Amino acid sequence: MSTKRANDTTLGLISVLWPSSLTAIAATVIFFAFFDPADFTNCTIEDNNCHLGVYSIGFLAFWLLTALTSILTCYFRRPYEKS
Repeated sequence: MSTKRANDTTLGLISVLWPSSLTAIAATVIFFAFFDPADFTNCTIEDNNCHLGVYSIGFLAFWLLTALTSILTCYFRRPYEKS
């Protein structure tokens, strides 16, 4: 029985994290197509690590946001259990 519960948990995590990562990729591409990372920090053109950091933080922020919305959707779509 616990193997089924572990499989359900794993499947639930994959069903939330995989689509949210794809959505975060799309949001990152669209967002940074309009905004330059140098606008958010004191990066110079030669400082590629600074730009990479801004891209990474942006991706992780979008991933967190989309994962949170997916988790909330899964939580609220559960049937109501009467006690």
